[in-house]
Amino acid sequence: QYNVKDSYVKVACGILGLNATDGTWGKVIEQWDTDVVWLRNPLTKLSLNETEDLQISVDKYFGSRRPEHNLINTGFYYIRSNNKTISLFDKWYSLKDNSTRKKEQDVLLDLLRHGVVTELDLRVRFLETRHFSGFCEDSKDVGAVTTVHANCCRHINAKVRDLTAVLRDWKRFKAALTKYPKAAQFLVKDELDLALEEASMPNKTVIIAVVNRAYVEQSVNAETTMLDLFLESFWLGEDTRALLEHLLLVTVDQTAYDRCMFK
Repeated sequence: QYNVKDSYVKVACGILGLNATDGTWGKVIEQWDTDVVWLRNPLTKLSLNETEDLQISVDKYFGSRRPEHNLINTGFYYIRSNNKTISLFDKWYSLKDNSTRKKEQDVLLDLLRHGVVTELDLRVRFLETRHFSGFCEDSKDVGAVTTVHANCCRHINAKVRDLTAVLRDWKRFKAALTKYPKAAQFLVKDELDLALEEASMPNKTVIIAVVNRAYVEQSVNAETTMLDLFLESFWLGEDTRALLEHLLLVTVDQTAYDRCMFK
């Protein structure tokens, strides 16, 4: 435990610099805000890939690796000590002193949006809110969430009240699982997430086809439908039949939906 009067950015700069001077490259700093409750071990959801320089939480997760497409939150970051990250923190700290009206988080966001990732050749991973939840965008998967951050919550009293409610609900959830252990298999997950998980290949690839009424209704003088032809091609093609296991049909109307239920 340390009593620090300066910003955590300066402290992190010093630690990263120390790693550089004493030759202990590859050491990792994890920085957490204390307005976070830990429900499961979040470290299991981090990448072990040593080429990842920075892993950071977000207010909203858009599934993009592009820095300008992500609303970062410095409530948690996991950073590996090397020349690139030391340069990043040096820039962050120097700009922070010249940006008196901005929070440290906003200064880092500006850096990321103005090309520092490309400039320093950084590899950045933005963490999914499914696992690293918050009040800006809460996880819909109680079976996967690891932490809940009181972001998008301005006052400390509101943070305490809402995080207290989170822990109260968590206790009830754990008590219910203890009493009814088989209930764990019925945890509610997003329907689309489940479909994508079931259809995905080992490399996470999914084949998605959009189907509407015109594709499932037989035209005049036609012997089959467009959907039937599409599916038959997988059966007749070379090395394509197994791909049916990874096909996800997205229907846009009730007629198409009823047909794709294959009743």
